Amino acid sequence: ARMKQFILVLAALATLFVVSSCGQQLPPYTLGWFDQYTDHFNFATQPQKWQQRWLYVDQYWNKQQGAPILFYSGNEGDIFMFYNNTGFIFELAQQFGAYVIFAEHRYYGESLPYGSNSFTPQNLALCTVEQALADYAVLLTDVKKKNPLLANSPVITVGGSYGGMLSAWFRIKYPHIVEGALAASAPILQFHGVRSDYIFYQIVTQDYAAYGKTKKSFDLRDSFFDDSPLFLQCQPILFNSHPEGLPNYCLLG
Repeated sequence: ARMKQFILVLAALATLFVVSSCGQQLPPYTLGWFDQYTDHFNFATQPQKWQQRWLYVDQYWNKQQGAPILFYSGNEGDIFMFYNNTGFIFELAQQFGAYVIFAEHRYYGESLPYGSNSFTPQNLALCTVEQALADYAVLLTDVKKKNPLLANSPVITVGGSYGGMLSAWFRIKYPHIVEGALAASAPILQFHGVRSDYIFYQIVTQDYAAYGKTKKSFDLRDSFFDDSPLFLQCQPILFNSHPEGLPNYCLLG
């Protein structure tokens, strides 16, 4: 039954991720501050802590054992920006009687490990994916430990773009804490040496080039590289001699 519920939640997440919160009445939240380790992987400095900001919404939670937790993996921004623009998660919470958590990413919003000194080169060394995921793992573990009704609740983590990457990595790194992840628009493989550095621009260009009203502009772009009288180049443009110049820029969009 638990696995069936998990599958239903994932299916609904995939279907409703694009639902906008525009015009939607957002539920009230409770603001929390969690004592978080500054460095999760250095035992010599672990007594040092800071306060991580997080929100939870229990309006739709059915308070039953095993009710799911929907966890928003905060990414590069103030947590309220994501709370105000992720209305679909509350629709799912209503449908599944879920407990909702939004966690703010370290070094963003008001979650500053070193306060006003957080952005010095030395202190920024702890602004890493590994540290952020550990923050989320520790926070979730504490929430479930302090609330017996949530102790056995499956966790589904949600995020978009960088937050989607965090969600996927959260599931991979901490499978004993997260049972499922929705990584929306998450460029998980878009790293130098793994994929083309220009893959995003190539995909967007292909989309626009196939659209009727913009196709003419791409025909005009192509004429830049042939013998069209529209462009009178002093000499032929060679891709090999201009790999990073205007031709490459025009080709990629």
